[in-house]
Amino acid sequence: FDVAHDRARPFAVQAVGRVVTALGTQFDVRLTSGALRVVLAEGSVLVSSPSEGRSAPPIRLLPGQAFSAQPGGVGKVTPANLDDALAWKQGVVEFRDQPLSEAVGVLNRYTRAQIVIKDPKVAALRITGVFKTGDIKRFGRSVSQVLPVRMIARDADTYELVSTRRYA
Repeated sequence: FDVAHDRARPFAVQAVGRVVTALGTQFDVRLTSGALRVVLAEGSVLVSSPSEGRSAPPIRLLPGQAFSAQPGGVGKVTPANLDDALAWKQGVVEFRDQPLSEAVGVLNRYTRAQIVIKDPKVAALRITGVFKTGDIKRFGRSVSQVLPVRMIARDADTYELVSTRRYA
């Protein structure tokens, strides 16, 4: 999000029981497997946890910081690599030793066609690299060069990553 500051009409994003309020800023909000990650590029944001009872004080992020929390968790602020966090704006995503299932989940957000992984051993394989968003066929070709997998078309909009190994 790239938001102009307007006290009369604050911009807020609600995700996983938290509210991220922009204070004239550029930031990224990502939900992955229920976990929330907010990365601040410019300006400032407040991350709060409104609840029925007493809520914790809001957390103010500074540029270059990230807030991460699991559902119902306290959350923490850490330094953020802005190039990695905002790479999607340039049409690429970067993965660093992440499970293949997680990488596929990210890539699937950018296309109508989807990649599926049914084999838990394939899903657990780790991937590192920079990949273009919106081109899952290219991703399938690339990943098959470095991991023991291949991509099979299941229909016009579904591709499956399967193992090329034989399991005993």
